[in-house]
Amino acid sequence: MKFLIIIMFFFIQNIFANQDLENNILKYQIDKEYALNFSKLIVQSKDGRMKPLDTLNMDILNKISGQRSFYGLNHNQVILGMMYTPMFWQNFPMFIVSSEPLKNQLKTKLNKISFRNFFDSAGLYKLQLSVNALKNKKEENYNSYEKELVKVNERVQIAKFIYNQGFLKIYPMKYTKKWYSPVHLKENFKNELKYEAQSLFVLNKNRISYAIKMNNWKEANKALEQIHQFQYKYGKELMPSDNLQKAELFYNKYLFFEKLYPVYFVTSLFLLTLIFIRLFSNKNMNTIKNILISIIGISFVVHTFNLILRWYISGHAPWSNAYESMLFISWSIVFAGLFFIKKSEFALSSTTLLSSILLFVAHLSWMDPQITTLTPSLQSIWLTIHVAVVSASYGFLALSLLLGLITLILMILNKKGKKDNNIILNINEAFKTNELSMMLGLALLTIGTILGSVWANESWGRIWEWDPKETWSLASIFVYMVILHLRFIPRVNTIYVFSVLSVVGYSTILMTYFGVNYFFDAIHVYASNTNAQIPTFSYYVTAVILAIIIMAFSNRKVEVSNG
Repeated sequence: MKFLIIIMFFFIQNIFANQDLENNILKYQIDKEYALNFSKLIVQSKDGRMKPLDTLNMDILNKISGQRSFYGLNHNQVILGMMYTPMFWQNFPMFIVSSEPLKNQLKTKLNKISFRNFFDSAGLYKLQLSVNALKNKKEENYNSYEKELVKVNERVQIAKFIYNQGFLKIYPMKYTKKWYSPVHLKENFKNELKYEAQSLFVLNKNRISYAIKMNNWKEANKALEQIHQFQYKYGKELMPSDNLQKAELFYNKYLFFEKLYPVYFVTSLFLLTLIFIRLFSNKNMNTIKNILISIIGISFVVHTFNLILRWYISGHAPWSNAYESMLFISWSIVFAGLFFIKKSEFALSSTTLLSSILLFVAHLSWMDPQITTLTPSLQSIWLTIHVAVVSASYGFLALSLLLGLITLILMILNKKGKKDNNIILNINEAFKTNELSMMLGLALLTIGTILGSVWANESWGRIWEWDPKETWSLASIFVYMVILHLRFIPRVNTIYVFSVLSVVGYSTILMTYFGVNYFFDAIHVYASNTNAQIPTFSYYVTAVILAIIIMAFSNRKVEVSNG
């Protein structure tokens, strides 16, 4: 009974706490229309890219909390609120802390804490000594507590930057390529320009304070318009064009990539299920099948459009970092499925399913989706050509992996002795498509690797240096050459052997793409992470694949020769 009373007490207390939060948010919220207008201001990011403030606000809030909204307030309202009503937002729980030692250090048991929780009554940062201690330790030697400490400290420093408005580089300096935040106006601006910029800042601040109290945003919007005019007056030469600004705001508003993976996943799952039902029942379900294929086709068009839109916004091909490469590889995988849609019923459904998984992984918290400028070594036409060709090869070789796996599953499902049924027909279709897809994938991978050596010569003055990336790319080419040439050896010229090898062979691609990027540190690698570990789920996936290979072995004799 006492236990139930305690639970009820905490439950009721939590309800009232949430109610207080919601009431305070309503009290201090920034008008949505004003926040939208403010988000259209151009800001200079840390890497020098000029972009709408909307983009920076979204990236910052996502970095701090892993969210884009709180209680109905969008990212622009939250960031503006943090700047102009800090007394509320500094007490708002938005920082996720999962490490128990870190919670003990902060003297809390909560998983979400506020900015204030990181400071003691004297205003001293509770984690400062621990952060200082990390300066004498190598990153690869960090334990789990220290890894989270680094992440949490980074989020706190970003939040501090918001509260003092140091991130808000919206004031252009005349005749220079630098823009400044309010905290740097006094030291960098001079004479009339200094007076004009500071006046605008003070006016805007006062009008917002008045608007929050009186819920009248008319004058605040007028002050905001003056900042817009200031930007055009002194910084127009650096500002993106109106079309470019509209394109980026459109991209941010709809976030198509995040909406695509659930559509891909559900549609491909239904299509795959439908194909298996038809396999055993011979029912005519062409209408449903065509509807599902149409949905995938429309989604692929949206996927293509959003890649082109990101390319237009960033000014470079959208495959320059880990996040972008996953977007493009997921696109190339669906493209491979559409390319062979008439060869095998399983081609499109399996590739779309894999693409949905890749898009899901691309939007996990440890991936950074922000658009950035290119490093000097990546500012080359070969980025577009080389990476596009190699990534396309990954798509066709992924189709080869999936069709090999499906062939093995069909072998398990096939009853011994039957040689003329739907399963045998689909086994042959999947095998032939697998072979064609592997040939095309190998050709693209070989061409892409050669183009990569041309890029290496342009960037680093040498064609080949046995860099980990180069080595594993070459190893992948040799592995797939061997698999395709095994067809000329009669004893191993079977669908079963080819299917198994097409599944196992993709491990070299995974090593080339994921392994090298996250486990090695070399000049060719741009996403190196010495703390990277093999994900636990990969062991389970490997075990399942091995089980399928072993189970299919007993039914390998009922297959039809590839002759």
